[in-house]
Amino acid sequence: MIKKEKGFSMYRSNFGGRGWFVIMFSFVVLYLVTASLNTMNVTAEAFSQAHNWNSTILFSFQTIAGWVAVFTMIITGHLAQKYSPKKLSLITLIIFGVAFAVWGHVNALWQFLVVLICLQVFGSAAAYNGNSVIIANWFPRKKALAIGWASIGMPLAAATGVILMSTLLVKIGLQGSYYVFGAVTLVLVVLGLIFLRDNPEEIGCFPDNDRTMTKEQAQAILKEGMEQDKHSIWTAGRCLKTKEVWLIGISLGLQFLFANGVMGQFIPKMMSMGFDMNLSIGLLTVGGVCACIGSYLAGLFDAKFGPRTASIVSFVLAIVALLLSIIPSIITIVIGTAIIGIMMGGADSYLFSYCVHIWGRFGFPRAYKVMLPINQCVGATGPVLVAVLAAVAGGKYTLAYLVMAGLGVVGIIMLLFVKDDFAKKAEEKAKLLKSEK
Repeated sequence: MIKKEKGFSMYRSNFGGRGWFVIMFSFVVLYLVTASLNTMNVTAEAFSQAHNWNSTILFSFQTIAGWVAVFTMIITGHLAQKYSPKKLSLITLIIFGVAFAVWGHVNALWQFLVVLICLQVFGSAAAYNGNSVIIANWFPRKKALAIGWASIGMPLAAATGVILMSTLLVKIGLQGSYYVFGAVTLVLVVLGLIFLRDNPEEIGCFPDNDRTMTKEQAQAILKEGMEQDKHSIWTAGRCLKTKEVWLIGISLGLQFLFANGVMGQFIPKMMSMGFDMNLSIGLLTVGGVCACIGSYLAGLFDAKFGPRTASIVSFVLAIVALLLSIIPSIITIVIGTAIIGIMMGGADSYLFSYCVHIWGRFGFPRAYKVMLPINQCVGATGPVLVAVLAAVAGGKYTLAYLVMAGLGVVGIIMLLFVKDDFAKKAEEKAKLLKSEK
């Protein structure tokens, strides 16, 4: 259990004014990045009608863009660690915002694909590489609570993005709708230039808003941490040779796989069980709302019991939800959808929390830039896995859900082999070997 200092609580969301800005900045970025893909549920048809394109081809471009983004995360992760995560976030958001604004003007399929790749690559760089490092710097101990609040932006976009885009399409058309999203992004960049900082110490604030220390102590800790990081053993090569890196990255990637696989094929799955479209959309909205609540609850549970315990509990919830969801009863499906929504709320935050928990504030960027692509590679296979297994089973989703439940058991077993002190032991061993030389 994490120690509670006098005058400082690990479990209170008293982040301070500037701290809340950091969280809300990340919240909005995650909303926009998620909405950029989610809104294609309605804009794909608009593009198809405007240019006589096949909407299936447009949706397939999402997979291409997603895989490109996975591999570029290695580069942007390195830039966030070596230079300024604030600069990385703002520069990539500028490109992201411009891509959003011009999306409605594309008139060739290759242009559509290029814009989609830009949205995925630069949006992911801002959300996952830039902002994650900033949150780790601002909240090294309250990281679970902070990311719990920030990551609500993702399920909220899933729950409201389509409704918002549908309204904008009616009011101002396809091009105007994308102007709105592009403008919001660029306004966010201006606010970031004014108020966002890489480290709280730069503006006289404290990590975790912990006012039990003096500003001089905070500056001394920052200086010492940055100096120690220069001699860190955790190079990209070292991370890739560490089995725990793979165990954590792959196992937590399975939770991302569940979220993508279930929600990405939710409506076809419901209709295959005989439920109508309106009920399916309503239940999908329920899942999105539960995910918003689950994001905060996951952060709170993580803060109290640690990321490994929280991740294992999340796996158990996912397995229960998957099994309930294959029973052809509206009651079990509603319960299963609510549970999978709660699980989905924490799926994207555990990797971040785990990396800060194991490597600390200053070592976090080194490990995260390696583990994030592993995590995303596993997660990106969710829609494909579910679609293929459903096709094999003649359009039924029972096999797909049983396989995912089995993968949940595998994820739990993998995490049981991860001890929280493995990084510390590796560092002590390296120091000992160095002293012997």
